[in-house]
Order: sequence, then C-alpha cells, then structure tokens
Amino acid sequence: MLHRQSAADQAQQTRVQRNLAPADVRLLERIATTATRRYRFPAMLENEFQTYVRAATRTARICLGLITLLMFVCAPAWVPLSLGEPPLMTRPMHWIELGVMAPLFAAVCLVQARYIASDLSEWLLILAFLLEVVCIEVIVHLADGIGYPLEPSLSVIIPVSIIILARMRIARCLLFVGLYLAIVVLTGWLWPNHLNLRSPTGWLMEILLLSIALLGAAWSKLSFRRQWASNLLLELMAYRDSLTALPNRRALEDHYHVLSQALARGQKKHLIFALIDLDHFKLINDSYGHEYGDGVLVEVGLTLAQFARRPLDIAARVGGEEFALILHDCDAAAGEERLERLLQSIRGLRIEHKAHEGGVVTCSIGAAALGPGHSLHDVYRAADECLYQAKREGRDRLRLVGIDSPAQGSPESAVA
Repeated sequence: MLHRQSAADQAQQTRVQRNLAPADVRLLERIATTATRRYRFPAMLENEFQTYVRAATRTARICLGLITLLMFVCAPAWVPLSLGEPPLMTRPMHWIELGVMAPLFAAVCLVQARYIASDLSEWLLILAFLLEVVCIEVIVHLADGIGYPLEPSLSVIIPVSIIILARMRIARCLLFVGLYLAIVVLTGWLWPNHLNLRSPTGWLMEILLLSIALLGAAWSKLSFRRQWASNLLLELMAYRDSLTALPNRRALEDHYHVLSQALARGQKKHLIFALIDLDHFKLINDSYGHEYGDGVLVEVGLTLAQFARRPLDIAARVGGEEFALILHDCDAAAGEERLERLLQSIRGLRIEHKAHEGGVVTCSIGAAALGPGHSLHDVYRAADECLYQAKREGRDRLRLVGIDSPAQGSPESAVA
C-alpha cells in the first residue's frame, strides 16, 4: 500500500511539473539561485513541496512517536528507579502513561507510517505532543501537591524536538510554541502556590532554546526550499524547452501515453491533437535575425500556454518553429472552434513579419480528433498531413481530420 501511494505521489508530481507556467519556472530559478526574497512557491507547487517534506521526514516523525511511546510504556519500570516516584503518584502516573499517552502515540506512529501524505497526519502530531505537554505539566503539579520536586522546565524538550526533527512549516512551529507557552502559563495560573515554579533563569533558558530552535528551523527550511527548487529545475530540464519554457517533445509523448491509457480504460472522451507551424519562419530569422525569431517563439509559446490551461491539456514545442497542442475531452466541433481562436490569437499578436503576406506572423494548424486506441505515431502522421494540406492551400488556416478507429491512420474527413 505504501508503494502504491508513493507511486501515485510521483505521478502527480510529474503532472504538476509538466503543466508549470513559464512564470512559475522563472520563480523556481530565482529561489534556487537566492535571487529573490520570496521563498513561497505557487499554490500548486507549495502543496507538492509540503507533501515532499512530510515524506522526507516520515522516518524522523515515526521515530519521535516511537521514542515517546516506548518512554510511556516503560515508564512504570524506569521512573521509580531513576526519579524515586512516591507511592501516592503511582496510580495516577500509570493511568496517564498507559491509559492515555501510550494509545495516543501508538496511533500517531500508525498514522505517520501509513498516511504521511495527508496534512491531517501533521495536525495529529501537533495535537499529540501538545497533550504530552499537558500531561507533563499535570505530573509536575501532582508531584508538587505531595512535596515532590521535579524540574519544571522538563517539558521544553518537546517543542524543541518537534521544531528540529519534524520539519513542519514555520507558521505551525510558531503555533506549537505559542500553544506550549499558553499551556505552561495556564497551568501556572491554576496552581500559583507550588514548589515547582519556573525561575527567571528557567524561563530564560526555555526562551533561548526555543528561539535558537526556531531560527535553526527557519534557516534549514529555506535551504531545503532552495534545494528542492534546484532539484525540480534539474528534472524539468529533461521535460522543458529552454527557450519557451513549454514542455518538450519527450514530455508530450509521456503525456499522450498517460492520456491514451486513461482512454483505453473505458473513459468515453475524445482528444484533439494539433500541430502548429509558424508560416515562413525562416524568413523571420533571415530578415530580422535569430534574436527576433527567438522572441517570436516565446510570444507564440505564451499564447499556446493560455490554450492549455486545463489540467490534462498540454502545449509543447516539438522542434524549431513547430508546436503541438493536446486538448483533452474535446470533440471535433469544440476542437475546431478552439483552434480557430488560436489562429486568430496568433494573428492578433501583430508581430511584424514584412516578408509574409499581411505583414504579421501567422501559423498553420493541422489537427486530428480521435478517441481511444490510437498510437502517437498514427495521430502525429494524420495531423502532419493536415498541416501540409493547410500550407499548400495558402497557410494561416486550419485543417482538422476525424479518426474513428485505430485501423484508420490517415485522414478520413477534413473540416475546413
């Protein structure tokens, strides 16, 4: 079960990576190179990062729960030997240790082991250790009632351990510390006349320890974010076009494979596969230079990205001035309408191209509307034939073919 969950997380992360907007990629680059003071990722990536952190600290969180569980399970043996527990405290101590804390931390260990990807696992961790703080404060004050001195700052080890080892969000670490101090102050207010009061030196020690732990956690989290951004950028290099920041051909092929498998499992949906080629692009480079041509590709890439905003759509640069677009759950009529809008959008950019009729950059589109059971090779060939047909007919136009069965790999009917 753990293996299946991990594989699902990795698949989800890959999908997120392939659908990153160019602005998100640039933000990752700035974070990785410390060129920005902003270290929070866009919402989609932030969720992926937090899931990654929980998975990376899974062992540490389980160990925290296990150590605490063993401490309470074995407490009836080691507490009398090491602390000289008075007889009057034996019964309440056993009830707290074995009746409350041991079952609670057994549940914590189980949840951290099996459901670490869930955000609720972190909140359970916070709740359990806050209850441990409450129990320790109660034990200290019970001991105070029979004149048995205990170190009042004993419980400070709990927030320090959580901050250092659990690697929670800094906001949640601050919340934990705030609730810890509130519990300590509240119990001190409920039992104002006791032997085990924290001295000024004790308070100073706790505040210093918590401050150092929080500062260390904040620095570690920033470094962790930069490292994660760097690793993600390295992974993206294999799936991204460096100029336009769109997915590349490898990403397109993997994405089509995932979609075709979903269609093969019985999803009654259609796809539109389109090839977009800029008209007379070589003349742009010859007339204006390659830098201008690169700028044209970037502008067109941004426009294409706007047409692939849905989660399972994808726009990719497949080479030179050629792009590809996959529209999920889209039939021929809807696909024709959206691709016509794409033609108008690229024409509407009004990018100067004096060597081309009309004086602006345009594109030609060849597309195939298909259902399940088609290989990428056949779909690509059908769209490519439509693209060349559009170019032969004068460019700046769309040709779309419908493919009804896997056996039909060539255009069957064209839609103007």
